[in-house]
Amino acid sequence: MEARDPEQEPLNYTWNFGNGEKLETKDPEVSYTYKTPGDYQIYAEVKDPEGASIKSEELHVYAGNQQPIVSIDIVGNQSFYFPGKEVEYKVSVSDEDTAYARPPNGLYISADYLEGFDKAAAPLGHQQAMAAATGEGLMMSYDCKTCHKVAGKSIGPAFTLVGAKYPDNPQSSDYLINKIRKGGGGVWGETTMAGHPNISQSDVTTIVHWVLSLGKKVAVKPSLSSSGSLKPSLGKTENDKAALVISASFTDKGGPGIKPLTGTNSVALKSANLNFNRVKRMKDFDTDDEKGIHYMTTTKTEGWFSIDHIDLSGIIGADLLVGYEKSPLYGYVFELRLDGRSGTLLGSADLLPDPKNNKPNNFVTLKYKFSLAVSGYHDLYVIAIPKDEKEKQEMRLGALKLLIK
Repeated sequence: MEARDPEQEPLNYTWNFGNGEKLETKDPEVSYTYKTPGDYQIYAEVKDPEGASIKSEELHVYAGNQQPIVSIDIVGNQSFYFPGKEVEYKVSVSDEDTAYARPPNGLYISADYLEGFDKAAAPLGHQQAMAAATGEGLMMSYDCKTCHKVAGKSIGPAFTLVGAKYPDNPQSSDYLINKIRKGGGGVWGETTMAGHPNISQSDVTTIVHWVLSLGKKVAVKPSLSSSGSLKPSLGKTENDKAALVISASFTDKGGPGIKPLTGTNSVALKSANLNFNRVKRMKDFDTDDEKGIHYMTTTKTEGWFSIDHIDLSGIIGADLLVGYEKSPLYGYVFELRLDGRSGTLLGSADLLPDPKNNKPNNFVTLKYKFSLAVSGYHDLYVIAIPKDEKEKQEMRLGALKLLIK
C-alpha cells in the first residue's frame, strides 16, 4: 500500500487479515499465508508518532484457489475491424492447477456486435452463460447440495422449482439473497433452512442468479470454438458506432471446501471509420453536433485534435471527410502526425479553393497514403493549417476512415 505523512515522520502499519490475526510493521508491505480456505477482508490502519491514524479501504481476497487467467489474442490490428476482412482470434486459459493441452471444459466464448458497448460489463448472453457455469460450481462448494438438488427431490426444494417459482427480477434476487443469508421456512413445507451469513455477497448473488436462470426458457447459445475467424459485423448491417465484442470466461473446478473461481476477458474492436465523438484533446478547434454527427470545426487559424491510443498496425492510409458551407478562399493543408503536433508526418493533403462547389453541405474526401509503416499504439493528430492568415471560411471534419492492405 502507499501512505504519506505531511511531516515526513515514520509510520506504523497494523494489518488486519480478516481472520482475527493482526500484524504490525514499519513497512508498507506485508506477506501473509492463510492456512484455511475462505473469503477474507483485509485492511491496514496507519498511524503516525502522534497517534493520528487512517484506515485503508478493505480488500477482498479468497484463499485456497487462484483465479484463472483468460487470454484473447487477435491476429492483426488490436483496435479496429475492417469491412470485408474477417477477424481471427484465439482464446487460451492459464490456471494454477492444470496445464491445458486443449481448451478445457468450462470455457465459454461468445461474440456480439453491439452499439454503445461498455467494456466493464459483459454482454447479456455471456452473463447468462457465466451464471450457469459459476453459480452451480459455487453451490457445490458450499453445503447447499446437502439439502437441495438441481432437479430431484431432497430435503429442500429442487433449484429448478425455485427458479420457476420466482420471476427473474431485482425483487426476487433480493428476497432469495436475504433468505439464504438469514434462513427460514414455511414456503416449501415445515423444514427450516439454516442461515448462511458467512457466504460472501458476491457468491450468494451469483448463486441466486443461477437459480433464477433455471426457470427461464431461454437457451444459452453454444460456445464458439477456442480459435477461429468471425465476420466483422457478424452478418448484421455495419454501424460505425458498433463494436465487435469477443468475450471469454472459464470457471475452474475448485475442490472439497474450495470454491471455484472464474476468469473473464473481453476484446472490443471498433469500426475503422472513426467518428469524433470521443475526442477530448484539441487546440483551436470547435465542435458541432448535427443529425447525429459530431463535427470538428476549424477556427480559421491553425489547430489540431488527437485520436488517442489507437493501434495503427497494418494501417497504410486514411480518408478524411471534410465539409463546408462555402469553399475556402485560400485553402487548407490537413496533416496526419504521430504522437504530437510536431510528431512524425504520416501524410498531408491540400483542400484548395473551388468556387464552383459553394452549395451548402458540400463534402470532399481527402486521401492519404502513409509515408511509413506504423506498428503499435499511438495518438493520431489531425492538424488543420490555413494557407493564408486571411482565410475566412471554416471547415467541418466529419470522419476519418483508416485503410488497411
